[in-house]
Amino acid sequence: MRLEYNEEDLLKESYLLNSSMHKIRWNLKYVDGEDYNYYPFLNLYFPSFVKGITTSTGFGEVENSGVQLNKQVGRINMNYSYKLIGNLRYHFRHYYRFHHYEGDYENYQTFNLYTGFTYSRRFENRMKLNTRLFFDKMEVSGISPLPDDREDEETFIRPGMTLNIPSDLPQSSWQLSADGAYKIETEEWDEITAKVTKVEDCFKLFVGYEFIDENYLFGIEL
Repeated sequence: MRLEYNEEDLLKESYLLNSSMHKIRWNLKYVDGEDYNYYPFLNLYFPSFVKGITTSTGFGEVENSGVQLNKQVGRINMNYSYKLIGNLRYHFRHYYRFHHYEGDYENYQTFNLYTGFTYSRRFENRMKLNTRLFFDKMEVSGISPLPDDREDEETFIRPGMTLNIPSDLPQSSWQLSADGAYKIETEEWDEITAKVTKVEDCFKLFVGYEFIDENYLFGIEL
């Protein structure tokens, strides 16, 4: 339960119940005062009968940008990973969402394909290099009446690498990483980020720079 007040006025409220004690996990949430509200909304997560495939559904009353309606959503996630040669692996992920809105609205569907390769190599000085190259494509069908449900149809090539340099202490290391996103539609880089991270057993501290937006990054994870 979370309540937010301004003096004596209730501005935001949220309540969440969840259970993972049975084969079908669920959560029930009521949220009011946010950009996306639930009055309430129930999510059900079903057990996986086929390896790599998970399904879930949700239904309830929602409100976003002044539009309030009853909504049902179905989700299918596919996630596979195969070892090819040595430390080279192929990954295939596909996420499907089906949104049904009660009223005079069409159904809205999203299809996200995320597939590619990862390669890792460990050196004699205990340094480890992880590289990745992924193809990321989002397709949509229909028009959602709720802005926050909408996805942009985009296609990216996403390269990246991480070099882990161990320190003398156990569970302590430095990480040098770089990630990028090249947008096929515009034939331009949408994101290029470089970070230096100090990893300890109880926290991570990182600094970095985003070259496209020209932003500095700083953060700590406990």
